Amino acid sequence: KLVGSNLTGGGQTLAIAIGDQGVTSTGLGRVYVYEWQDTGSGCGTTGTGTLTWCPLAPASGTDASFVSSVAGEQYGSSVDLVRSPQDLLVLAIGARKGNHNSCGEACGYAEVYEWNTGTNNWDSRGIKINGEQGADTATFPKQTGEQAHVVSLSADGNRIAVGSPRWYVN
Repeated sequence: KLVGSNLTGGGQTLAIAIGDQGVTSTGLGRVYVYEWQDTGSGCGTTGTGTLTWCPLAPASGTDASFVSSVAGEQYGSSVDLVRSPQDLLVLAIGARKGNHNSCGEACGYAEVYEWNTGTNNWDSRGIKINGEQGADTATFPKQTGEQAHVVSLSADGNRIAVGSPRWYVN
């Protein structure tokens, strides 16, 4: 099940998220990032007019750029990808059911990465943005934060909006 996708303004870079709801045998969500390149004899080589979509920094043992570490967190439930005016490639990934130590169940989180052209790898940009418990779960047992249900980056990649459809305050 394709969860989300995003194409940069120039149409040269594509992010595709595939959720973990019975799609992969491991139950782990994946995010694939591809760049439209002149490749010649294959991705990673300089070409002579042969254009193709090449993966950016696939994770070890897979063709995905990012693979969640925990099954069921719906990693990649939202993605946003921008190329800034300074030519920086910035990617935001949401995991709307992700858990963390200070949260109960399904509070969600967002991560932001920047493509490092020197190392040809993704560098973490800042800290993981953790969601909060969204409700009094004794009264509202189905109301969890699900932070990062939607993530959206500003055009320069320096700001992120993180949305939650179920956050509740007494």
